[in-house]
Amino acid sequence: MIEINPENYYIGMWFFELPKHFSRFGNGGDFMLCVSRKMTEPTTWKIVFRFRHKKDDRIWDSDDEKSWYSATATNKTEAQIEQDMHNYIKTIGVVAHEIGDFFPIHGDGDEFARKITETPPPWMHAKHLTKEEAKKECLQSDSSTTSS
Repeated sequence: MIEINPENYYIGMWFFELPKHFSRFGNGGDFMLCVSRKMTEPTTWKIVFRFRHKKDDRIWDSDDEKSWYSATATNKTEAQIEQDMHNYIKTIGVVAHEIGDFFPIHGDGDEFARKITETPPPWMHAKHLTKEEAKKECLQSDSSTTSS
């Protein structure tokens, strides 16, 4: 799950649709990736990404299968990691015959929250949760996700 933390710096989010033939259930899906770092660690980046395989057409409370993963990249400048992620998305997009979208943030968690509230990309279906709802969502997704 992507968490918005005011003490983190976010480069942005990448997204593309998965064609039906790439989807586990034949209904399509999508891929989303976010890159961030702690403010105190300027060259250590956290990469969080998710594959969604659609089982139905619902946006919320669907039976879609989501697999979350995370990785760390070290000794990279912001420009380097951003270019690496653009290249990664371009490579996956070529295989999937899809063009990815980049939603730039280039700011802290407050800037991230402001941008998704004021100018969310068309693919983002942001759900604003209370802390208790967020904890519940995290616990539910932890029991049904895969990480590496």
